[in-house]
Amino acid sequence: MDAFIVDMRKEYPEIIRELYPKAQIQWCIFHLYKLIWKEIRDEFGKNIPLVELRKVYEIFNIFFDHSLELDKLQELLKKLDSMRAYDDKSNRDIERLLRKEFSEFVKTLKKERRRKHQLIPRRSLEESEEKFAVIKHQSQLYPKILRKRIRYIDDNWDKLTLFQRDSRVQPTTNGIEHYFAATLAKTEKKDFRSKAAVDRELATCQAEWNGQKLFSRTALTEVLSLVGILFLAFPPS
Repeated sequence: MDAFIVDMRKEYPEIIRELYPKAQIQWCIFHLYKLIWKEIRDEFGKNIPLVELRKVYEIFNIFFDHSLELDKLQELLKKLDSMRAYDDKSNRDIERLLRKEFSEFVKTLKKERRRKHQLIPRRSLEESEEKFAVIKHQSQLYPKILRKRIRYIDDNWDKLTLFQRDSRVQPTTNGIEHYFAATLAKTEKKDFRSKAAVDRELATCQAEWNGQKLFSRTALTEVLSLVGILFLAFPPS
């Protein structure tokens, strides 16, 4: 099976299938999460209310197990209710301290996973379907920006769950980026925004996979010979 793991640009499916008609597509879950983070921060700024933060993690919890973070957020929401003051400023200060506590909790989880060489557990397709069904049923309780993402997940369910239906497919592009120890430079990412650039890169990959010769090899002696001729033609002053 040919499969491509890509971010969620709407042009990709058409471009890929022009070259690989039987290819299947997995939207990168990491890029989905990044987009959700960006949108929720655009909506609320850096000080995301704890109740909305919990809703974000409920969406994250669809494909990966974030139950530890959700349990912590539930604990902090209860603490917020018990500490609530009579003036808005005091309440904002309390919530800011609780958000900081959650941030430290998440950092500690990440450090512990790295120390133990663990990844966030993936959910099975059945678990994801169950979690998402609850979220869809309660979607009106989510802020408008997250309701938009819930509809997007629903519309693109097959592209977000290919990794659960075929164990050979990864849920994110992170493995490739970690393998090369780098992500694409910003200039390269901008180049890939054009259909012509994506066509060119995919056509090149297709040619390589089909065993076509893309570049000729030149012997070192030929290169040195050419350098020598250039040196004689343009001697240093």
